Amino acid sequence: MRNRLVMFKELRGLLSQTFVYGLSTGFGKLMAVFLMPIYMRFLSPSDYGVLAIVAVTTGFMSVFLSMSLKSSIFRFYYDRDEKARKQLVGTIFLLIVFVNLPVVSLLIFFASHISKWLLDSGAYWIIFSVSFVSVFLGSINVISLGLLRAEGKARYYSIIVNSGTLTSIIVSIMLVVVFKKGVLGIVLGSLSGAAVLCGLGTFFLKDKIAFSFDKALAMDSLSYSIPLMFAALPVVILTMSDRFFLKWYSAIDQVGLYTIGYKIGNLIQLGVVWPFILAWGPFVISISNKPNHKHIYAKVLDYYLIISLLLTLGISILAKDILMWVAPPAFWNAYRVVILVALSYTIYGVFGILNAGIYITKKTKYVPITTGVAAVLNLALNYLLIPIFGMMGAATATLISFAAMTLLMALL
Repeated sequence: MRNRLVMFKELRGLLSQTFVYGLSTGFGKLMAVFLMPIYMRFLSPSDYGVLAIVAVTTGFMSVFLSMSLKSSIFRFYYDRDEKARKQLVGTIFLLIVFVNLPVVSLLIFFASHISKWLLDSGAYWIIFSVSFVSVFLGSINVISLGLLRAEGKARYYSIIVNSGTLTSIIVSIMLVVVFKKGVLGIVLGSLSGAAVLCGLGTFFLKDKIAFSFDKALAMDSLSYSIPLMFAALPVVILTMSDRFFLKWYSAIDQVGLYTIGYKIGNLIQLGVVWPFILAWGPFVISISNKPNHKHIYAKVLDYYLIISLLLTLGISILAKDILMWVAPPAFWNAYRVVILVALSYTIYGVFGILNAGIYITKKTKYVPITTGVAAVLNLALNYLLIPIFGMMGAATATLISFAAMTLLMALL
C-alpha cells in the first residue's frame, strides 16, 4: 500500500510538470491550429502549400544558423564566475551575428532564385526574404532564451516567449483578415513576433553580456555544439522533408492539404507528447535510484498509451466533421491524413520514454543511430510512396519511420 501511494505521488508530480510544460511550450503552436478556421477563409490550399514550403525551408535553415549554441550556454555557463559568464554570452552573441548576417544577406540576395527553384516562380521572393530575416532574429533569440533557462527564470521565459507569440498572432490576423495580405501577412506577423522577442530578450541580456570575442571560447563552444546540430538534423528530416517530396511529385495544393491535416494530427504532440517528454526526462532521473522505479516506468507507459491512443481516436473521428464545419470545401480532404499523423506522434512519445532510459544508462551513442536510420528510411519511403499515393504516402512514410525508430530504440 505504501509503495502504491509513493508511486501515485510521483505520477502526480509528473502530471503537474507535464501540464506546466504544455502551457509554456505549446501555446504558440496550439494557437496556430486554432487560428486555422480564420485563415482558411482567406487562404487557399495552394497558399497553405506555399507557406509550408517556406516554413520547411526556414526550419532546415534554423538548425544550421542556430548551430545548437544554446547547448553551449548550458554546458559552459555554470563553470564560470559572473565576469566569465558575460564573456561567454558576448562571444556566442557575436559569433552568431558575424556568421549568420552574411549568410542571411546572401540568401536574401538570391531569394528570387530560391523561390523559383522551390515554388516554380520567383514571385514569392519577398515571402522568402521576410522569413530569412525571421530566422536570423530567431538565431539571436536562442541566446536570451537559453540564458533564461540556464538561470531557471521560467516566469521571464514565459513572458518573453508569449509576448512574441501574441504579437505574431495579432499582426498576422490584422494583415490577413483586414488588409488581405495572404501568405505575406502571416510571415510578416511571424517577423513582428520574432522582433518583439528579440527586443525583450536583448533587454534582458543588457546586464549579462560583455561584447568581447574570445576565439578559444568560441572554438570550444562550436566543438561542443556542432555535433549536436548534426544530431538534430535527422529529426528535422523526419518531420519536414515530406513537404518537399509532395511539392516535387504532386502539386502545391496537396502540400497545403497535407499541412492542414498534419497540424490537426499534430495536436497529439503539442498537447500530450512534447510536454510529457519535457517532464519525463527530469522525472526519470529523480526516481532512478528508488527501488520501485521500473514499476513506475511501466505504469507511466501504460497510462501514456491509454491517454494518447484515446485522444488519437477522438481527434481522428472528429477531424472530418470539424473541417466540414469550420473550413471551405477545398480543405475537407485534409482529414484523411490525421489518423496516421496522430498515431505517428503517439509512437514518438514511446520513443521519448525509451530515450530517457538511454541517457540514464549512458548509451547516448545509440540516439543518432536510431534517428539517422529512421531519417534515411523516411527519405526512401517518401521517394517510393508519395509519387503513387500523394499525401497519404507521406503520412504513411511518417508512421512507418517513427515506428521503426521506436522499435530500434527498444531493441538497443
